[in-house]
Amino acid sequence: MECIELGYARIITGEDGKVEYAEDIYYPDERVQYFLEEVGLSFYLDDMKFKENSEILIVFKYEEMVYTNYFGTEYDENIDIVHEQILDENIWDEEE
Repeated sequence: MECIELGYARIITGEDGKVEYAEDIYYPDERVQYFLEEVGLSFYLDDMKFKENSEILIVFKYEEMVYTNYFGTEYDENIDIVHEQILDENIWDEEE
């Protein structure tokens, strides 16, 4: 079984291009929303780099694969960025 959901979030990046935090997160499925709020969207974006010091709108694809085998049921979740749009650049410079 495979379930694919699309969502979006507004992320803020630091000087290194890593996600500082995510805001205005939307998930079309309450179960997916609960899961990503508990784990944290930043967990999945931890190894990704974006434009530094920016506010970025991302559209992401959430995939959940459910496998049943001899040992029971296993779940595998993945998030892929479908689109990203820079909303504002050099935001940390503007706040100073």
